Amino acid sequence: MPGSYAQSVADRQTAEVDALRAFIVERSAEGGVLSPEDAEAADKREAEIERLGKEVERALRLDKLAEGSDALRAQLAPTVEQAREERRDPTERELLARFWKTDEWFGGFDTFTRDARPFHEKYTRAMAGQAGTAIDRTFYDQVTIYEREFIPVMQLATVLETPRGEPIDLPRYTADPSTGGTVTAEAGGILEADPTLGVIALNAYKYAVTTIWSRELDTDNVIGLEDLIAMGAARELAFRYGAHFTTGDDNGKPNGIVTAATAGATAIGTAAGAGLGAPFFGPQDLIDIELSVLPAYRQRPGAGFMVSSSALAKMRKFRATDGQFLWQPAVAAGQPSTYNGYPVYENPAMAAAASASKSVLFGAFSSYIIRRLPMRVERSTDYKFANDQVALKTVNRVDGDLQDVTAVKSLVSANV
Repeated sequence: MPGSYAQSVADRQTAEVDALRAFIVERSAEGGVLSPEDAEAADKREAEIERLGKEVERALRLDKLAEGSDALRAQLAPTVEQAREERRDPTERELLARFWKTDEWFGGFDTFTRDARPFHEKYTRAMAGQAGTAIDRTFYDQVTIYEREFIPVMQLATVLETPRGEPIDLPRYTADPSTGGTVTAEAGGILEADPTLGVIALNAYKYAVTTIWSRELDTDNVIGLEDLIAMGAARELAFRYGAHFTTGDDNGKPNGIVTAATAGATAIGTAAGAGLGAPFFGPQDLIDIELSVLPAYRQRPGAGFMVSSSALAKMRKFRATDGQFLWQPAVAAGQPSTYNGYPVYENPAMAAAASASKSVLFGAFSSYIIRRLPMRVERSTDYKFANDQVALKTVNRVDGDLQDVTAVKSLVSANV
């Protein structure tokens, strides 16, 4: 976002990249090969570029978390507000009236409580001289929320919103009718052939959690506890089914994009191109997986690489023979970085780069279909009535599968 902290750091990173390029070109032109001192200086600049890149990613994650929290709060607000109205607690005046059991005392109540401090604070502090333990304790009214990793499949896929959860069959056309290149003679019989059709079925698997807390905490909290609990529950569910959208085995759970993708290439790692290669896969293997996908898919908006965190660390270090990094940082905050001109999306749910693992995908990720029902958030003070507890139930029903298995290909790491 223009003017944001992420943008300012991204601008500094871009300037550092330009400076490093100019430095390498200048020093290579003088002697052909970088001296040890120049190489050390280049490494320091590269380290600074990587540090700035991580800072940009952290700032963007915070922005996404804030946006997600605002969107979730807006989605849950009607349900939470309705529940609050249904369980309206007694006002402080009503509680005091029950305690004193008279209305005469309230003749001076409004005047007595009109200054800056509320009545309950004055009342408890007045008692402190007698017991010494009735002074209020304060609690900071903001909460630090820890971060969780971002699963990109849900942002890149095509999402179907459905009101009900019955199975949905999605037809797909997988092969044209084969003519075999036969030329039909005049008055000759015309070859009969049919296309190949198929379907994928999308169910509605239920991901749910019930969170319970005491009525005392519900009444006394000053941090918007109910909203925080609802947001945390929804985030936990999204993290769990996001992982299944990545590597699920279609057995009682979604069919993950890694599972459904066609194997496009097997890496040769360091077996070839030792100067550029690396354990498990190298730059030449990324070219193979890219070109294993048909041009029609490569040209779709959003087509690119999806990689695990360890695979991303490897890709960021790859260089061309002239010393230039093949990885290019994002030109603007909020945009993905690129490799060989294609966007790169980090998916922490994918396997780490290892022998025969699938830590790299390439293709048009919009071909992955997510089916989702509206999220349900329901509050109850009856579920744990005997324990005087409040319960919040959060339910989401989803499924996912890759409709076109040729649109996304996986790279199988070298078995080293």
